[in-house]
Amino acid sequence: AGGFDLPGDPKPLKPAAWTPEGPSRGVMVLDEGRHRQIRRMFEALDNEVVGLHRFRTGGLDLGDLPEGSWRHLDASDLALLFAAAATR
Repeated sequence: AGGFDLPGDPKPLKPAAWTPEGPSRGVMVLDEGRHRQIRRMFEALDNEVVGLHRFRTGGLDLGDLPEGSWRHLDASDLALLFAAAATR
């Protein structure tokens, strides 16, 4: 399947998966993330994004990490991130 062209972006985006969770909610899974990509994709379709929540990056599930917080990564966390990067 093809990607998605955004105005002003010279390279098409990789396909993304959208799973609706109601009339105005859903989960979008990206294989790559560019600057404000989800907001720009919805804007190109005349829709508005009211809020976003990142629940995973690469193979690393963020779990209950509070918004704006961070934590040190251990060896198993790094392995999940690098394993996900190697499959691209």
